[in-house]
Amino acid sequence: MLIVLGMAALVPSWCVSSMDHGSISLVVSHTGRLASDAMARKERHENYLHLMRRGANSAIVSHQSYSKDEQAAIRARLKVGTTNWTAEAAVGAQGSGVLDMTSRGFGGANSSSVGSTAGYWKDANTYFRHNVSECQELCLRNSLCIGFVDKPNISATNSTPEYPRSCFFRSEMEYAGWVGDNYTWYGLTVAWTRHNNTNVDGSETYDVFDWANTPDCTPDNTPECNFICRQTPSTNVSAMCNVWSADRSKFYYDSGDNRSSLLHCERYCRDAPACVGFVDVWENPPYCEMKTSVQTTAYAAGNVTGRQGRRHASRDFWQMT
Repeated sequence: MLIVLGMAALVPSWCVSSMDHGSISLVVSHTGRLASDAMARKERHENYLHLMRRGANSAIVSHQSYSKDEQAAIRARLKVGTTNWTAEAAVGAQGSGVLDMTSRGFGGANSSSVGSTAGYWKDANTYFRHNVSECQELCLRNSLCIGFVDKPNISATNSTPEYPRSCFFRSEMEYAGWVGDNYTWYGLTVAWTRHNNTNVDGSETYDVFDWANTPDCTPDNTPECNFICRQTPSTNVSAMCNVWSADRSKFYYDSGDNRSSLLHCERYCRDAPACVGFVDVWENPPYCEMKTSVQTTAYAAGNVTGRQGRRHASRDFWQMT
């Protein structure tokens, strides 16, 4: 669990506690969804990615390209973003940890996302808001974000326009003490609830943040478990870790690294605008699948035989709560 602490909390936003994956035996066999289905769903997510990152929630939920199930999943996502916040009035932040929101809503200094009215960005750190929930959604969907300072409007001067209320995002924070009644620090806590021996059928999301800059796996980075790459035809995922499958449906992680195994899965789920949780699949190698639905079904690990005559691996669903 992610907690903002005391006077000088410098806590990574994707840190969680009590991740007990125990000594679960790993057995093989799982068949992925068809590539054509994966591509179609991926394209739908990408077409409206810019809207989701801007927080235009009503436009997304009602858009005809999404099925009723997908619309329900996005509404569930919005609920997630409203239940995990603590507000501290008259509190500001100082020190390092100013968060660059480029590609997380802010499109660059010369982009159409920049303006001086509500709904636009002042710069890579500051968003002019209509309401606090916009800022909460932007922060929730950046896995480095631990909170933001809600700042008052700024009166016009001879050289600058009037600015509306704004949010200043942070990946670390040190309390600045009393700064005035119009300032509020909003701290984010993200928890993950484990649903043992359950699966979510379908409902994958293929929105991998910064996919274009994720390098292909090569022999040079094969041994590196702190290096994330994407699968190629020659990639042996059984000999590697931290590999995205080529169709973005699976993230193969290092089951032997107790510090970071599922933390990567949590982080990627937060970075995907429609993701509400992930299924942890204990194959060899293990992997996680990002999901846009919380509708689980019981999964009898090891007791169900697949079409290839092999037993199914155990599965757990981790829900963002």
